[in-house]
Amino acid sequence: MESHRNFFRQVKGVPSIMVYDNMRVAIKKFAGEEKKPTETLLRMSNFYRYHYRFCNARAGWEKGHVERSVEYVRRKAFSINLHYASLKDAQEHLLAICEKINSRSGSPSTINKVEELAADLAALRPYTNEMGCFQMAEYKVDKWSTICMNCSHYSVPDTLVGKMVTVKMYSEKIVILYNNDKVAVHERIYSRQKGWSIKLEHYLNTLLRKPGALNTSLALKQMPQQIQALFNKHFTDKARDFVFLLQYARENDFSDNDIIEAYTSLKARGLRSISADQIKAMLYANNEPQATQDEPIYPDESHKSGSALIEDGAMRILMDLSRIMDTENNIKIITKN
Repeated sequence: MESHRNFFRQVKGVPSIMVYDNMRVAIKKFAGEEKKPTETLLRMSNFYRYHYRFCNARAGWEKGHVERSVEYVRRKAFSINLHYASLKDAQEHLLAICEKINSRSGSPSTINKVEELAADLAALRPYTNEMGCFQMAEYKVDKWSTICMNCSHYSVPDTLVGKMVTVKMYSEKIVILYNNDKVAVHERIYSRQKGWSIKLEHYLNTLLRKPGALNTSLALKQMPQQIQALFNKHFTDKARDFVFLLQYARENDFSDNDIIEAYTSLKARGLRSISADQIKAMLYANNEPQATQDEPIYPDESHKSGSALIEDGAMRILMDLSRIMDTENNIKIITKN
């Protein structure tokens, strides 16, 4: 379903007829010479309004050019580089190769390839809507605040323990709903062994009661490396403050990247000891909209300057306090030595 939707979206149209091989995802069963389509194929053909037919059995000449075309494109795209940072990067690389192949002619028979391709695309039916490509199921949240799907565990907010949630299963992700509200999104796990996708933000209420559990938690180990480095360097003995920081960021729609950016900005100012309050102040400083000459943020420029002065003053006080604390700590170390 997703491959069809992505193809129709890419070419911005729908063919009037689609020809299918005799595959199980398209044919439900054979009834003599008649082939009954699957429910999925019927849903897609009805939604996108196209006709379908099947190849004859053991008639490879009907689709030999398709097999050779797939092999040709695969060789051109993936014969040199086999490693990519993400699936999205591989898809973008494949798209670039396909566009390059479509734009050049390799023989006299393909001189007019660009014009013929444009004519084919112009003959497609209009592409007006997208079909939702997912399966739905209900799961009960276990005592670990996770759902278990295909032997893999996915976390949900710890307030949902023991409750039923609805799961939308896509090919690359799962979306978990409770009372029609989205409560969690995870990358789908396809490992044959038991997998765990745990997000620290789902356990904030529990960690506020038991902050000591944060140090060795699986949730922390699955956080971005920069977040782990921040915790290990500045919050190992202040786990509760770190949990409050994450809770504050979540309530104010700040992402992990925002926290990392704020931490990087504070380090660039020469601070050795960084507190949760400093990161909160820097979060607002980094995400405050910047005014332009044509469109100032505040119609009243005096209000704008006053807000900036207060913010800068608060940041200077926090940095001064940090330097004082660093100096006192260094003095204590020297005295002990």
